[in-house]
Amino acid sequence: MKGKFLLPLLFIAVIAACAWLMACEEEEDDSDDYMFEYYYAIPSEESLRLELPGADYENDDYGYKAVGDHAKFYTETVQHTRNVNAHILGMLSIIDEITSYPYTSHSGGTYTWGPWQDTGLDQAQARFILDHTGGGTFDYLFQWRPKDSNSDADWTTVWEGRVEASADTARRGIGHFSIDFDAASAIDWTVEERGQIVTDYDTVSDGREINLEFVNFIGDDAEDDTQPLNAEYFYHNRADNSGYFVYEWYLDIFAEDASDNQNEHAWFNTRWQTDGAGRTDVVIGEGDIADFEPIPGVGVESFNSAECWGSDYLRTYFAEGAVGDNGQDYTNPDDVEGSESDCVFEEELPDAK
Repeated sequence: MKGKFLLPLLFIAVIAACAWLMACEEEEDDSDDYMFEYYYAIPSEESLRLELPGADYENDDYGYKAVGDHAKFYTETVQHTRNVNAHILGMLSIIDEITSYPYTSHSGGTYTWGPWQDTGLDQAQARFILDHTGGGTFDYLFQWRPKDSNSDADWTTVWEGRVEASADTARRGIGHFSIDFDAASAIDWTVEERGQIVTDYDTVSDGREINLEFVNFIGDDAEDDTQPLNAEYFYHNRADNSGYFVYEWYLDIFAEDASDNQNEHAWFNTRWQTDGAGRTDVVIGEGDIADFEPIPGVGVESFNSAECWGSDYLRTYFAEGAVGDNGQDYTNPDDVEGSESDCVFEEELPDAK
């Protein structure tokens, strides 16, 4: 599975927007009050950035680890949160960039930037529409249409969202946005990504809570035979800096080891305290799992792993094994390091059936 996904179509559009919008003159009327409210509502990068204690540590070595080494699953959690950050913060930077320039036109509480086209090489025109729906709530659309079209019926939404501002704190709120790469590639065939990305966030209730979903997603750096990714990330960093990160995905993990080539269902559950000490529990089930036999005549219901670490991010406990289709735990004592009593959290596993 690819470690990162890029969003070039949106960044190209922003460059185009900047070049075009600089030539616009801002309209001066009462509608600018709505724009001030929107600027107040747009979440800042800081408010949505996924952070883990000690996350400046970088280590791409996922080989053998031992008690006292940097925790493998802590490192993997850091890498996942960085990937999620790339998507969310990239989107927010686009909103900030476009709305930093004067809008082209408005009608009531609806504002439009564009249409614009960067160069003769571009296959699409673009526009950004912002609709003040009442109070501190705004809907927005980022749309494309073929470069030679003059018809409003040809506009296709490639990115849409909603933001509801906090009544008390600037750049905080509750929102949603989604991007449709299939729709974008139907207009511009140079867009290599496929599928959708959907995000919901809440930076008001308790710290920040972010849910990111990949739907049949393929990144622009994928090989021809890459499987579409269906996955969901759920992140909650509480006000006291403790939190949890759950990563759930469907993927054919054992494509080379099993005959049916079905998608397995995997869960990755990380929790941490304010000081950074934490635990990850991993479960892989369904798909071709049942083809594996920990002992003759016993199939596998799930493969399970667990790792704990202290505030120094060094491993204190690790175990991996299998649960048989008879419900029995077949963890080999040789695959256990340290003592589970040193973990700051107890085991927390989803139902792998």
